[in-house]
Amino acid sequence: MEIGGQKEAATHREQAAATLLWDVVKAYENIEYNHLIDEAVAVKLPLTILRLNIAAYSVEKFITTNCMVQRGARASRAIGAGCGAATTLIKVHYLRPFGNVMKKIPGLRLKVFVDDVQLDQEDDESIILECFPRAARLVQQVLLDALKASIEENKAALVATSETLATALRKELGAVAGKHTEVANNLGIGTTAGRARRTRANTTMRRLRIIKAGRAAYRLLKLRTVAPMKV
Repeated sequence: MEIGGQKEAATHREQAAATLLWDVVKAYENIEYNHLIDEAVAVKLPLTILRLNIAAYSVEKFITTNCMVQRGARASRAIGAGCGAATTLIKVHYLRPFGNVMKKIPGLRLKVFVDDVQLDQEDDESIILECFPRAARLVQQVLLDALKASIEENKAALVATSETLATALRKELGAVAGKHTEVANNLGIGTTAGRARRTRANTTMRRLRIIKAGRAAYRLLKLRTVAPMKV
């Protein structure tokens, strides 16, 4: 709910707001072990933990087909997405590169969760037009150069408080701005840049939600009837 709250506050203060949402292509698969080791040393992560995980990820693997076995191979990159340490290791991978970016873009917010990158700014429209594209390019440069990652342009989305602002930002950013939309989902939360949400769920979906809520309420009523609460 933090996203909507920030944008509503900006709208209340009569300021403009813009949010850029990116999806990193194969965030876990593109992490190189050498880079991860360097970052772990820099942030003082216990190397025993890192060695154990890398040993598990890089264990020799074999491909078999029609009773034939290919010579074993070891991975030099990629973290297992289902591993218990995966989110910790990807934070280690991101921490310093994105931390350095934050020092260069005061007044903007950068939030990263695994493969979801969100860049926010609330200010006068003229300041956003000056600062936001530069900040976005810095973040993109870190993804491409330092982290060897890329952006899924088809999933990128730009949300702004006005059509004029969105058009100007998309012109500056190009394809990485993705589509301009009034509502974009980010980690399950609708982002609208403080505007009234005009996009609603379709009639069938609303009906199903109402039915589901009614059934839950009925079950709760029956439970209270069978086993009334004792005070």
